[in-house]
Amino acid sequence: MEVVFSEHARYQMREREITEEEVLETLNIPDRVLRQPDGRYQYSRKLHGRALVVICAQKEHAIEVVTAFPSSKLKKYL
Repeated sequence: MEVVFSEHARYQMREREITEEEVLETLNIPDRVLRQPDGRYQYSRKLHGRALVVICAQKEHAIEVVTAFPSSKLKKYL
């Protein structure tokens, strides 16, 4: 399935120095996936000693990355 990035996600990734490859790796090989109450999905993966969290929305023919952020709170996200 195709992965598309929202403008917000691209901006946040630039600001937080997260690469597209890191996001795609998190989507393809997550350590944890949670469905959020609003229907979005939270993918988390341990990367560089921190959790990389990617929030996605399922579109008709694609997965849209809404935002991505790193977190030192491994127990919360993994």
